[in-house]
Amino acid sequence: MESSKVSLQNAQCLTTVRTVAWTAGIRVKNRERKVCDDVSIPVRGASYAMVTLTAAAPERAKLVVEHQLNGEMLARECRPLTAGATALEIKTHPDASHIACFLTVGEQSVDGVRFDVECGERIEPTGRYFIVIGAMKAGTTTLFHLLAQHPDICRSYAELPGESDSKEINYFQKLYNSSDTALHYDWRFPFDPARHKWTLDVSTNYAKLPIGEDVPERIAAMNGQKKLAYILRDPVDRIE
Repeated sequence: MESSKVSLQNAQCLTTVRTVAWTAGIRVKNRERKVCDDVSIPVRGASYAMVTLTAAAPERAKLVVEHQLNGEMLARECRPLTAGATALEIKTHPDASHIACFLTVGEQSVDGVRFDVECGERIEPTGRYFIVIGAMKAGTTTLFHLLAQHPDICRSYAELPGESDSKEINYFQKLYNSSDTALHYDWRFPFDPARHKWTLDVSTNYAKLPIGEDVPERIAAMNGQKKLAYILRDPVDRIE
C-alpha cells in the first residue's frame, strides 16, 4: 500500500527520512517521509488520510482542511477536535492533489502547529443516504441540528463558500458533474459503519424549480439506500 506522509512548516522540502508509519491500523514499512516547508501537502484523492498534529489540540479547537487541485480549493472542512487530541482521520476529495491544514480556536488561527498527513486505503461509498429536500423556511435548520446529534446520523463538515455548506450540501443541484462517481458525494461524510446508519444532507434547493429539476434523476441514479424527507409549511398557501 502506498503512503504519503509529509509535515507542514513553511516553503520548500527540507529533508527526506525513512519512517515506519501506521495507516488505518495497517503497518506500512520503509516509506519516505518528506518534511516540507509548504502549507500544501501532497495527497492521494479518494483516500483515508490520518492528520497528526505536533501539539495537542486546545479546548474548542477545530482542524481546518482545504482540499485543493492545482492550487484551487475544491472544498474546505472545519472538523471539531476533542481537547488534547493529536490526530484525526479524514477522507480526501476524489479530485484533490493536495490539502492544506490549519488549527483554529474560534476565529483565531493557532500558530506553530505542524502536521503529518498519511494517506492510506481508498474510501468506499457509504450507500446509506438520508436527504431532506425542502422546503425553505419550514424548520429545516432546526431539523438538521436535531438529527445531527443522533448517534446513528453522520453529518458533513465540508463546504465550498457560495455553493455548499455542511447543512445544505447542494451536491445534486450545484456541485454535480456527469463524470462524477459516488465518491464525489460520499467523501464529505466521516461515516463510520460501526457507529453510523445514515448520512445527512438537508438541501432545500433540491425541491426548488426550475433549479432543481434534474435533482430527482441524479439522486435516483446513485446506488445505495436512500430515504427522503420533505417538510411542508402552509402547503395550501404555497400552492395558491
